[in-house]
Amino acid sequence: MRAENRKYRRAHYLKHLLGGFGLFAAGAAITLATLWAEIYLLVFWGLMAAGFSDFVYGLYGFLGEALSKAGRGAGKRIRFDGRPDS
Repeated sequence: MRAENRKYRRAHYLKHLLGGFGLFAAGAAITLATLWAEIYLLVFWGLMAAGFSDFVYGLYGFLGEALSKAGRGAGKRIRFDGRPDS
């Protein structure tokens, strides 16, 4: 059960990570294209901000899941002398 939750959370955060990157890249591409074409009316700061915040949320959650110790011997405490706690 715990492994299924970890897989679900990792997939959830990865979806936010990739989706946020895509939104940011789309907003940046449209903004740069309109600035290059000297049409200053289409600046997608909101799309870029939403994409960046979603990317950071996904990155923080994905790294938190990857670096957490929940899946590596959860419930076993190690004493200072290296032996498992009973």
